[in-house]
Amino acid sequence: MVIRGTGKLLLQQRSRRDLWQAGLWTISSTGHVKIGESYEVAAARELGEELGIQGELHLVRKYLLPPISERGMIEHEWVALFTCRTDSPSAIDTVELESVREVTEEELRDMIADGPLTQDAKTILTDYLRS
Repeated sequence: MVIRGTGKLLLQQRSRRDLWQAGLWTISSTGHVKIGESYEVAAARELGEELGIQGELHLVRKYLLPPISERGMIEHEWVALFTCRTDSPSAIDTVELESVREVTEEELRDMIADGPLTQDAKTILTDYLRS
């Protein structure tokens, strides 16, 4: 999760062409760990691929998310949340993302309550805001 110097959080909107949770908003950068990769290496790789950002990562915690189902598919995931504090501009991968948006904590709370966020983002960001 990218945190700006203003305290705003950077969210990404998933591609509308994606087969999984198309067009929904989620955490700054998401992805899967490749065989032989650590969570931190995967997080740095995905941050670079999706947003063109490099920066120091800090592990917040790991989550075992509740199963998420969509279109007959079920996803079971362990997720590691990292933060990266940077004001570096983003250069999005337009194949994977529609756009990015910086939000305040208040705007984020509204999106969690009533916005088009992925279910995993709602779970993780609700916990993050509590901490």
